[in-house]
Amino acid sequence: MAKDLSYDDSNLQGLFRRLDPKERSKMFRKSFRRTANKVKKMAKRNLMLTGLHNVGQLSKGIRSMTLREVAGFRVTIRTKKGNIVTGNGRKGFHTNRLNKNLPILIWMEEGTEDRNTKKPHRVPTYSTPLTGRWATTGYRGFVRPYNFMDKTYRESRGPVNQMLQDEIRKTMTEIAKQYGCD
Repeated sequence: MAKDLSYDDSNLQGLFRRLDPKERSKMFRKSFRRTANKVKKMAKRNLMLTGLHNVGQLSKGIRSMTLREVAGFRVTIRTKKGNIVTGNGRKGFHTNRLNKNLPILIWMEEGTEDRNTKKPHRVPTYSTPLTGRWATTGYRGFVRPYNFMDKTYRESRGPVNQMLQDEIRKTMTEIAKQYGCD
C-alpha cells in the first residue's frame, strides 16, 4: 500500500522567483553594505584611538560605499567636492575655525612634509609699511602620519571574508523567511 505524500512548494517557488539576477545583486549589495559599515566602525574606532582633537566631527569624513559595476565595497577618507556654490554633497572635508574646508583626514593619515613659507629658513618678523600687519616667513612645521586607515586595513583584511559570508547567510535567511521557507 502506497501512501500519498503531498508537499506545497509554493513558498519555495516564490523564493526562487524572488532571486532573479536583479534581486540577487540587490541581496549581495545589502550584504556588502552591512560589512562595509562594520569595517567603517573599525576605522572610526582606530581614529578615536589616535587621540586627535575633535575626533567626533572628523570621523564623519570616513565613508563607506558599495560598488555597483563589480561586487565589492570601499571604506575611504577621500574627499567628494559636491556642489560648488552651496557645498551640498561635500564629503570628507573639515571646516576649521577660519571657516575653511580642508581635507584634514587625508593629512592625518599620510602626514605632511616640512612646510615653509617662501624661504626654507627662519627670518625675523617684519612690519609691512602699507598695511601695518605683521608678516612672518619661515618654518611652519609638519603633521606626523597617524596611519589609522592602514591599521584598519590590516585588522579587517582577515575577518572581512567571514563577516561577508555571515551577512550573506543572514540576508538569505531574511528573504527565505519572507516566503515562509524556515
